[in-house]
Amino acid sequence: MFLGTSSGTYPWDVSTSPQNIEDGASSTLLLGENMLVGYSAGTDVSGGLPTNWATPFPNFCLFVGSDNVCECPSGPTCCYAAPLTTSSGGVDGIGWASANQQGTFENINYGYNLTVEGSFPYLYSNHTGGVNTVFCDGSCRFLKSSIDGTVYSKLLTPAGSRLTDHYRQLPVNQDAYVQ
Repeated sequence: MFLGTSSGTYPWDVSTSPQNIEDGASSTLLLGENMLVGYSAGTDVSGGLPTNWATPFPNFCLFVGSDNVCECPSGPTCCYAAPLTTSSGGVDGIGWASANQQGTFENINYGYNLTVEGSFPYLYSNHTGGVNTVFCDGSCRFLKSSIDGTVYSKLLTPAGSRLTDHYRQLPVNQDAYVQ
């Protein structure tokens, strides 16, 4: 369910189980459509190596969230300085909205503009206006391409309410994503 490497030495090397889904299985994404994953005879994205759905390279087997949430004045990916902190008034940090910001090339269904397999590790389908998804409780839902980035980031984070203070997210309201 989460990225990992064979060495286990990177920050995203996380071993997890259903007990680690602290924000609730019904509000945590597990699977989503991506029409640009699968077989490739070898592209720049894969370093020229042939790949398929079983390849552990993320672009070819799963979806990821946008790293645009980590943008800040001092550089493109400096998460600690990004505006992600929940305000004292109980509002999520404004940086989370960038998780599905239109025009960033990392938003849901931007893949319509692409053709190379493995070039788009974000949710993408042939359905106008959204994608089919499966949540950790087994429920299937259609997410609109226009879903608020803050709501989307919460669905991607299985323990957003338990993150450190700087990154902590408020609970997601089911009315924000269930149609």
